[in-house]
Amino acid sequence: MRIRRVRSGDQAGERLIGLFLQGDPGAVKHLEALVLQVVRFRGYYVPPQESGDLVQQVLLDVCRALGRPGFSLAQGLPAFARSVAHRRCVDWLRRHHAHDPIDPHLPDAGGRPDDKVAEAERRRLALEILSRLSGPCRDLIRMRLESRLSYGEIARTVGRSEGALRFQMHECLKHARKAAALLGGVAGPVGVKKDDTLEA
Repeated sequence: MRIRRVRSGDQAGERLIGLFLQGDPGAVKHLEALVLQVVRFRGYYVPPQESGDLVQQVLLDVCRALGRPGFSLAQGLPAFARSVAHRRCVDWLRRHHAHDPIDPHLPDAGGRPDDKVAEAERRRLALEILSRLSGPCRDLIRMRLESRLSYGEIARTVGRSEGALRFQMHECLKHARKAAALLGGVAGPVGVKKDDTLEA
């Protein structure tokens, strides 16, 4: 099986993949440590008792991906593993929040009923817009807006440069605005301004 890398002739990358697929303890431990950094990232709030299972799931996903016929790797294995870890953490957050019970003792935020209806509709449209974007765009927008992470923090988490992430966000927001125009609704996902600043 030949796996394409960013740089042709990346022998160290090829060797790491080979060792990992053979179950070499050093290679597995190396990737495990990288993945654990992502899982323990403060923005995800994954409890320690669940982080071990999440790390193992990521390593299994990476192994399965590498073993698929025709699979090509456009980046190094460590960056790919961090990317998979990030996606699994987002999946964990979605499951966690989907089953998070609403506290009946929370104070009422107040406001007029029509304001609440408008806010609910705005959020529904935003979720519809997000659902029309690619997975990487959804993940990046959620990290910027829901977790309120800086580009530097995201870059360290997913193993990419800040410049690449800013360009990706620019492209993602263009797609989001097109989706919004098709829906005839808002100008972008909740909290996104045209210049990609965060609303309070």
